[in-house]
Amino acid sequence: NAAIDGSGSGSISSSPLGISCGSDCAEVFSIGTSVNLTATASPDSVFTGWGGACGGAGACSVTMNADTAVTANFTKRLTLLSPNGGQVWRKGTNQTIAWTSTGMNAKAKVKVDYSADGGSSWTTIIKPMANDGNQKWKVNKLPTGQGRMRVCTTTAPIICDVSDGNFTIQ
Repeated sequence: NAAIDGSGSGSISSSPLGISCGSDCAEVFSIGTSVNLTATASPDSVFTGWGGACGGAGACSVTMNADTAVTANFTKRLTLLSPNGGQVWRKGTNQTIAWTSTGMNAKAKVKVDYSADGGSSWTTIIKPMANDGNQKWKVNKLPTGQGRMRVCTTTAPIICDVSDGNFTIQ
């Protein structure tokens, strides 16, 4: 059996053919068959390593002698940390918008967008800047209980992460 875990996404394929995980994560192979597994991250994710019968981030090869479980772990390239839902920010205060990035080019630039309507429409509040993981913002928007932030790369492929829930501006 193959499985996918972590905050990111991707797929697992096998040689010989049989496993195509996303859709087919279990396959029966003859005893003694050597199965090579390949993990492929989605554009917004990074493969961070194997778990189960394989370990580390290198090649995964398993000789079938019994039921075997393997997990491919993927991490999102960009993760918005704050505001991520539930915060109450007061108009006129300085707040920190924070995010993490994994496996991205150090020269990558990001921009920050704001939504007052739960993500239905967006306005850029911080123009492209260095991807350093945080940016101060003086809260200058009208009160809302449906605030959301979005951090996006400005280079192809465009990768974004959005607040998991609404935050409030008072």
